[in-house]
Amino acid sequence: MTMTPPLPPDTEAELRREFARGVDDLRSGRMMPIGGLGLYRDTRDHRFIVSCYSSSYYAENITRKEAEERIATAKEELNTLLRLFPELHDQMHGLDTAFHFCYDTGKGGVLVAKEEHGQFQYLKQAA
Repeated sequence: MTMTPPLPPDTEAELRREFARGVDDLRSGRMMPIGGLGLYRDTRDHRFIVSCYSSSYYAENITRKEAEERIATAKEELNTLLRLFPELHDQMHGLDTAFHFCYDTGKGGVLVAKEEHGQFQYLKQAA
């Protein structure tokens, strides 16, 4: 296991502010945005969903490779958040972690790919 380098103080301070602002939403079943991710407790389906988003402006430019790389980065980001905020462990307890890669339409997110139970699935349809 490799040690994650410490975050720059301003980045850590911003994450701490975002966590303080959003943790009540997470506790009450709403999505908590933090550091470019969206965290959501789906207790009905027993999942803790980590949503991450494409950097592509146009949906047709999204690739499977981008989805796989962004989900891998989201896993690293989640590990950093778990190190900074031990309460996240409590919020995730008993839930399976799922990673969703989405395209932001400006009015909502469209699920493009997901990784659940260690299985990656690319869902993008031809534009």
